[in-house]
Amino acid sequence: MNIAAAIQQLFPGAQPGEDFVVTSVKGVQAIAKWSLKDSQGNPVAQPTADQLTAADTAAQLSQARAAKAAALNAAYAAALGAGVTVSGVTLPASDNDQAQFAHLLVLLREAQEALPDSAQAGFEASQQTIVDAAGIVHQPSVTDVRALIVAYGQAIYAAKAALFAKLAAVNAASTVEAVGAIS
Repeated sequence: MNIAAAIQQLFPGAQPGEDFVVTSVKGVQAIAKWSLKDSQGNPVAQPTADQLTAADTAAQLSQARAAKAAALNAAYAAALGAGVTVSGVTLPASDNDQAQFAHLLVLLREAQEALPDSAQAGFEASQQTIVDAAGIVHQPSVTDVRALIVAYGQAIYAAKAALFAKLAAVNAASTVEAVGAIS
């Protein structure tokens, strides 16, 4: 048990060395000095062993949750940084890329709406140039570009939903072991 961390968990404003001193003899920690006072200057009772154990457990759980959330967020960012592959095409997936692809869908719709009905089928079949994350040029039809970008958006949404579900599980976990089991 880390008694100093447990005290900080119980009394966040307590100052080590001033309000309390923890010593360690042969790996066994103990409170050597306790002089914590409340806001009115009244002495605060020294925590019991049970209180320290509970606070240490809570501190460890809080640290485990924070570390797991950071790891999950980093993994999500790395996965998107590698791009999102849909129908064999890997598209870049930064926030800017996602906005650009959404904008492309709008531009394609607006361009099509500006055409007379007689030109609609030709527009749908027209080839568009897309360069994927690896620099490979693809020339799908407008119909295929739309399907590709919609599937891309769905893949990103699914990845975000999975991340949020994992983060919710981290926050709901009641033990350090349970947090560690989330992947």
